[in-house]
Amino acid sequence: MDNDALTVVIPCRNRAGFLKEVLRNLMGQLREGDEVLIADNGSSDSLCTTIQPYVDAVKIIRVPYEGHWMRCTVLNSGVEAAENDLIVVLDADTVPQPHCIDKLRDAGGRGIYVSGLLLFKVPERVRQVTDHKYGMHATVALMGTSPPEKVLENVRAGESQEVMGSNLCFHRDDWRRVGGYTEAYDGHWGLGETDFYLKLYYAGVTLVALDKFNPVQLDGCVAYHNDNITHTKLRITKKRLKDKEINRKLLLSLLPRYEQGIFHE
Repeated sequence: MDNDALTVVIPCRNRAGFLKEVLRNLMGQLREGDEVLIADNGSSDSLCTTIQPYVDAVKIIRVPYEGHWMRCTVLNSGVEAAENDLIVVLDADTVPQPHCIDKLRDAGGRGIYVSGLLLFKVPERVRQVTDHKYGMHATVALMGTSPPEKVLENVRAGESQEVMGSNLCFHRDDWRRVGGYTEAYDGHWGLGETDFYLKLYYAGVTLVALDKFNPVQLDGCVAYHNDNITHTKLRITKKRLKDKEINRKLLLSLLPRYEQGIFHE
């Protein structure tokens, strides 16, 4: 096993329409020994057709769908099946910018790295901002993950703090040490990523964001533009707000265990 080689794990469910652009931008950034592994959660779309041009370079593992998006289970399955110990998680709707895989590779020996900015696709009815390079309406959105100390401060202060779960790099040994992603949190939007992030922090893994690491998000947020500053607004519902508060309280209850280095049931 090449110590410098990495596996890109792409969690996926019905994202074939986005994967074509993701893979097109990803494949040229890989080196000999690298691996691309799509961990699919029962997709019913044209996934196999989409990856056909890359069939010799992309592997698929299947996780049966059980009525809800099983992100934590899918990620754990992908990491476990990976041929390399250096893992990059890349969402199926996130286009990697040039050289970002090398940035993650070079930084991967020192901890987990989360991107600082995202480019979100903006519906035409909200605002027309044409990104000619990608041929779609896009704008910059400040969606970086806060340092762990800030995440903890927000959780304790009663504020919801979600960690961006894509575009990060970690060693499989650290993933094993903290018990991986907690599969009991499948279906709890954003909880699995925040929990994993905080477990790594309490396990002593250095968590550092990469500056100017800007993937393009093809789905997700509605963005609003104000002069030169762009703000994002998630599609918030009453249920979503309730779920976020449930997630925050659960994280708060787990912190004493994590402070003692207890990461497994």
